Amino acid sequence: MTVSYVVFGAYGGVGSALCRRLAKKGAKLLLSGRDEARLASLAAELGAQTFPVDATNLRQVESCMKQAAELYGQVSGVANCVGSLLLKPAHLLSEEEWDATITTNLKSAFAVVRAATIAMAQQGGSIVLLSTAAARIGVSILRQSRRLYGCWPLKGA
Repeated sequence: MTVSYVVFGAYGGVGSALCRRLAKKGAKLLLSGRDEARLASLAAELGAQTFPVDATNLRQVESCMKQAAELYGQVSGVANCVGSLLLKPAHLLSEEEWDATITTNLKSAFAVVRAATIAMAQQGGSIVLLSTAAARIGVSILRQSRRLYGCWPLKGA
């Protein structure tokens, strides 16, 4: 049986690291994201397939999952590495910035989980949602570490 994964947000830092690790283990990959050039570059490096998609668009995400099933027969797992982080105090955020962040972070997660659940309902599989360290340790700690040490912390503070 072929082990295959769909990775949304494949070319970002977390997404590309995950893709490289899965490819190294011999998995077949369908890489997804909005930037076709960055997808193509990573796909060429890993010998993977691409499917450009806006992960906040339910129809596009469903189409991507259907493409994965057509390519590989079944999908072993799906990872959502899509995310947005605004390092800005709440009182300085515009409503548009807030809405865009919520759409990116929450609607993409919903779209991926929904489409993956439908696609893998019969045979099963794994769904993984990833986030940044900010989700665990908070933005103020990230900023302080960046200011004091010139880097982001690698472990919880």
